Amino acid sequence: MAVEEESWSVDLSGQSARHTSGFSLRFNGDPHSSNFECIPQKTSAALPAAKIVSLIREGCEAYRANFPKNA
Repeated sequence: MAVEEESWSVDLSGQSARHTSGFSLRFNGDPHSSNFECIPQKTSAALPAAKIVSLIREGCEAYRANFPKNA
C-alpha cells in the first residue's frame, strides 16, 4: 500500500505523526524492531473502523519511512 507522504506530517523528535484530517499517532520504540508501539491520539467517532485502521497503517508506514534505520 502506497502512503501519500504529503498527507502525513512526521515529527521524529516528538515521536508522532499527524494526518491532514487531524488524526494523529504517538510512537514509542524503534519502528524497525519488534519493540515498537503506536498509539492513536486523536480520532473521530464519525470515522468508520476500517478508515481508522487504514490511517494507523499509513501513519506507521510514514513514520517508519522517516525513521533512521540505525537509530
